[in-house]
Amino acid sequence: MHLQGQKFAHVNSIAHEGKILVFGTTADGKIYYTVKRSGFEDTALQDNQDPLSFEPWKLLPLDRSVLDQSVLDHEQGEFTDKDGNQLLRSRYGEVAETIESAVAPVQLVSGIGHLYVFRQSIGNKLLVNRFVLDGIKNELVPKLEVRFQRSRQKYLPAESMKIDKAEGKLNNITYYQD
Repeated sequence: MHLQGQKFAHVNSIAHEGKILVFGTTADGKIYYTVKRSGFEDTALQDNQDPLSFEPWKLLPLDRSVLDQSVLDHEQGEFTDKDGNQLLRSRYGEVAETIESAVAPVQLVSGIGHLYVFRQSIGNKLLVNRFVLDGIKNELVPKLEVRFQRSRQKYLPAESMKIDKAEGKLNNITYYQD
């Protein structure tokens, strides 16, 4: 494959869900990826496109995480050693430490429907991002976590709700049940 349009310091590839993905890290630490078309995608039948070529390069979405305090609290309690040092910590947000990568090759693992991208942060920490491949659009979508609906947290439900079924009210707000 001829790498057009980008100058990469490091390149890596992987087969995932029957498709070939190629990742490249630029000299400024940005990570791009492309997916080989299989002929069934939305872009396969566009004019002047080879239906079995690679998609255009896309920037890997690393800035889509949402803070969840219940995860941080859970990790503090479950993943600390006997001296109180935290062994594992999630990072959230759009700060440079979270979304920028060092100029180093990414390592890729495919398993159970997810693609794991291991990368080095600019602060020399090991970061991992989990993605799902949308096979029709040939895009990597950050994996969403299942959370409680009302609290929007993974490990902490909303405070107890007062449900009055006779009145049809939830916390004194009328609701309708089908």
